[in-house]
Amino acid sequence: MSTPKVSVVIPVYNTDRYLRKTLETLVDQSLREIEIIAVDDGSTDGSLKILREYAQNDSRITVLVQPNSGAAVARNNGLAHAQGEFVIFLDSDDYYDLDMLERMSARATQFDADLCVCGVVFFDDETGEEICKAMVKIEELGGLEVFSRVDIPKHILSIAIIGTARLCLREFLLAHKIEYQNLSRSEDVLFSIMTSALSERIVFVNEPFIHYRQHATSTSSKRSDQYKNVFAAFGAAREALQELGLFAFLQASFYDHYLTSLCYQYNFTNEEFKDEFVALVKQSVPRKYVRRFKRRMGLRLRDRLLRYVRSLLKKWKNR
Repeated sequence: MSTPKVSVVIPVYNTDRYLRKTLETLVDQSLREIEIIAVDDGSTDGSLKILREYAQNDSRITVLVQPNSGAAVARNNGLAHAQGEFVIFLDSDDYYDLDMLERMSARATQFDADLCVCGVVFFDDETGEEICKAMVKIEELGGLEVFSRVDIPKHILSIAIIGTARLCLREFLLAHKIEYQNLSRSEDVLFSIMTSALSERIVFVNEPFIHYRQHATSTSSKRSDQYKNVFAAFGAAREALQELGLFAFLQASFYDHYLTSLCYQYNFTNEEFKDEFVALVKQSVPRKYVRRFKRRMGLRLRDRLLRYVRSLLKKWKNR
C-alpha cells in the first residue's frame, strides 16, 4: 500500500466485548487510504485473537503486541510505527461515524492544518442512551475557520478537550516530540494541551463523529490514588508550557481547562479524599483563577464540582 492518508492507533486491553464493532466502523471508513495500528497491551481475554482475525482479512491492519504497560505506552508504540500523513488515536471500546476520517483529513488538508478536532457523543453502555455531547466551542472562535493560540489565547486549551477527537499531522507530532504521558488516568491531558498550544493552524468539523462509551462500572472504580493523576498531568503540562515560554500567554485558558477537568475528576474520587482533593485544587490554582471560575459559574467551588458531575452523569452515576 502507498503511504496512507491516516494512521489510526488503537490501544487494546481486554475489550473483546466491544472490539468487533470498533473495528467494523474503522475498516468500513469511507476513506480507504488508512492504516490501523492495533496495539494489544497484554490482553487476557479474546481481544488479541479478534485483532489477528481482522488483520488476516484486511492488509491495512497491523497488530503489535506488548506486555501490559498502559494505554499511553501503547499509543506511543503505535505512533512510532505509524506511516500516515495524519495520525488519530482512538479507543477500542468506542465506535465511529463512517465518514469521520475522510471529512477530518479533507478539512485538515484543505487548510494545511496541523490539527483537526471534532465533537464527541457520550452514551450509556447498558442502555445505549445518549448522555451528552462534547462539541467544539465554536462560540469562542469569533467566526474563525482556522485558528491558533495567537487568535484565542484565553480559550485555546478548552476549545476541544477530548483527546481522541484529534487528527494530527504526523510530522507535527514528531517535530515537537509530542507523546502521551505514562499515567494510569488522565494520560491524554499533556497530549491534548500540547497539540492545541503548539499547532499553528487548527481546524474543526463540529460533528460528533466519536461515540464514547460510558461504563456503569466507571462510577465504582474510585481507587484512592486515581485523583492524583489529574494533578500530575496538568502539572507536567504547566511545566512544558513554561519551558517553551508559553505559559504566561496561555495561563487563563490553562486554568479554565484545569478547573473544568477537576470538576469531572472530583466525582471519581473516594469520599474520604475529597477534602484533600479540594485542598490540592486551591494549592495548585492561583486564587484569582479560582475566583474567576467561581464567578463565571455562579457557584461555590465545591457546589460547582458536585453539580457539574451530577448533571453530566445523571443517567448512570447511581447504578
